Amino acid sequence: MAETAAGRGGAARVWIWFAAAIALDQLFYILVAPHAEGGHEGSYLVHWHVIVYALVAGGGLAATGLLGPVQAALFAVLVSCAHAFAVWLAQNFSASDAWHLPEYMPNGFPGGLAGAAVSLFGLVLIARGGRNAIVTAAIFTLVLAIIGGALLPVMLNDDVEHKMGAAQILLLYVPWQLVFSWAVARIAARPD
Repeated sequence: MAETAAGRGGAARVWIWFAAAIALDQLFYILVAPHAEGGHEGSYLVHWHVIVYALVAGGGLAATGLLGPVQAALFAVLVSCAHAFAVWLAQNFSASDAWHLPEYMPNGFPGGLAGAAVSLFGLVLIARGGRNAIVTAAIFTLVLAIIGGALLPVMLNDDVEHKMGAAQILLLYVPWQLVFSWAVARIAARPD
């Protein structure tokens, strides 16, 4: 199935929504996380910022016609749950021990892999995607796992935390969400 005119136009317009989703996500994190009980690390409230991303991005997918309203709502729930799972993995699983990965690619790799795989392959199912959507999801899942593995150690570096404070989250989430949004736009616009 070729990309439809609505898919082409929607894919271009959805980037306004994705940019807003990423900006609001980061703003929520920077403003709310320092005031959460236990600070950045002590409360799951700090991870609610991804719900902000998921709701705005899902709204954009529905508003541009790339997904129906129910599909977009399912996507928002899926992304929120996938993020919670990815954070849990990143906090509780050592990739270098289990998969014999290099020491510099610790827990961000399985977290990025899980978050991307659940979200992107879930989107393939929600959008009723075909072979091209599956291949796109697979490629972007690997890329996002590598981004998570490479950038989580940078974000957690004590020098970075000291210099950037709450803004250190920008080092991981903004690049990850930009690539993730690109994958979502490609899959939703052309799910064949």
